[in-house]
Amino acid sequence: MPALSPDEVLRYLNAKGFLSSAEVELAKSRWNAERDGPLLQWLGREKLLPVDVARDVIELLAENQLEGLEPRLPGLILLKLAGRGGRGTVYRAWQPSLKRVVAVKILSKELAQNREYLQRFLREAKVASKVNHKNVVRAYDINKAGGNIYLVMEYVAGASVGEILREHGKLNPADALEIAHHVAEAIAYVSQVGLVHRDIKPDNIMLDKKGRVKLCDLGLARPSGATQLTSPMVAQGTPAYMAPEAALSPEIDSQADVYSLGVTLYRMLLGKLPFDHPDPVEILRMHLEEEPRGLDGGELPGALSELILRMLNKDAKKRPAAKDLPREIVSLEKAIPGLDKSSLWELVEGGEATLPVPGEQSTLALEPTNEMGFVQTQSPPANKPWETPPLPSPSASQRIPTSALPVSRQAPITGIGLGTMALALVLCVVYIVFFTLQPPPENKPDPQIDQLKTDNAALKGELEAEKSRQAAVREFMAKAANKLREEQADDAASAGAKPQRESLDDIMAEINELRASHSAAENPGAGE
Repeated sequence: MPALSPDEVLRYLNAKGFLSSAEVELAKSRWNAERDGPLLQWLGREKLLPVDVARDVIELLAENQLEGLEPRLPGLILLKLAGRGGRGTVYRAWQPSLKRVVAVKILSKELAQNREYLQRFLREAKVASKVNHKNVVRAYDINKAGGNIYLVMEYVAGASVGEILREHGKLNPADALEIAHHVAEAIAYVSQVGLVHRDIKPDNIMLDKKGRVKLCDLGLARPSGATQLTSPMVAQGTPAYMAPEAALSPEIDSQADVYSLGVTLYRMLLGKLPFDHPDPVEILRMHLEEEPRGLDGGELPGALSELILRMLNKDAKKRPAAKDLPREIVSLEKAIPGLDKSSLWELVEGGEATLPVPGEQSTLALEPTNEMGFVQTQSPPANKPWETPPLPSPSASQRIPTSALPVSRQAPITGIGLGTMALALVLCVVYIVFFTLQPPPENKPDPQIDQLKTDNAALKGELEAEKSRQAAVREFMAKAANKLREEQADDAASAGAKPQRESLDDIMAEINELRASHSAAENPGAGE
């Protein structure tokens, strides 16, 4: 296929919903090939298209895939394969109706053909789609098309903590604790509505280019206490990050997520796992029986090591509660010098800071201020805003004799001055009484929490009904098996009662007897 002209590219972008008609006209009036270079790259620089989308469209046009990648999904254009896992495949996609980039996770064929899994997955994904938190990747929609079950989620332009760890080995304590703090906030919020993530690990924690932390894969979480969606004999999660109780029973709560976050924090700080072995079953045994090592070598502050050990306690009740963990991490950041100075945006390629760097006295404007991405800077002032600038020292010829200076006399305090001071004092007392001593305002509960709790309770009721049905089926199968065994025993007894013929002579003798009796029956008296 020949290369498209710039006008054809713009018509294609307009037809597929990447650009509006007004944006197409703007591009035609402003873009100049000699000055601005390739059209799609210019659209990315001018922010008429997201840079990632512009790059993906270039690849699609080069490979003559004008409709996007396979499979075709209604209302979406799949742009690029972003990842592949055991439960499905993730794509970066464009949603023309809302003009936004989204992530699309398509379930694997094996899970898509499991009817029981799908029924529960659809119900539970609807609950998860109502969760709205700044540290949770939003699940927008779930749908089915052409045999494909797919989940539409918020797209995070950045890198996962797993990718960062594979590149850098480990993180400094300030960055690691800041990531753990945001994930703990997400776990605390999710636990309020009865959901358990079940797979907290570095690969499910994303950092965008502004250093914001997002917990992924919540659309595949399940209500606390829910049983396995596939086989009840297989534990769900990643063995290296799985809580001990998750290896024994699928009925777990948010304390299992606290344990997984403890393993993740251990991995970020020390660059290794507390329990590692090639055999996943051996790893689960180590989670159940062995204590984590490597925290007593003095590499980490004592209070931080103690917090990790508590998070990795075998007894879920002795771990920090999910709702209290964010507050404990914040207290630790404030108590240990240096742990409150994180710069997460520096861990992501192309990251940009939007706030002043903590702990640094700088007047740099860190927010980009023009299209080329340069940063506006200015020289620091000579004095702090709260300091009085020093007066210039006069020369000897400019100095005035002390005797020539006028002598100031202090004016006496009058009744008006005393009244003004008394009024100011009364106003201060009123402010203290009516404002300072008032209790802090109560946090308003999230209006969605009640609805989420109701949906979660309905799910639990359906799960209990499903358990009862399965128990009835098992009882029926047991009775059928007993009856079958009884019938088989009766058949064996009947077979043993029949005479056994061990040789050909015996069989012939019996045949002759039957013939003789038959002849006697047909010719009475023939035998006399």
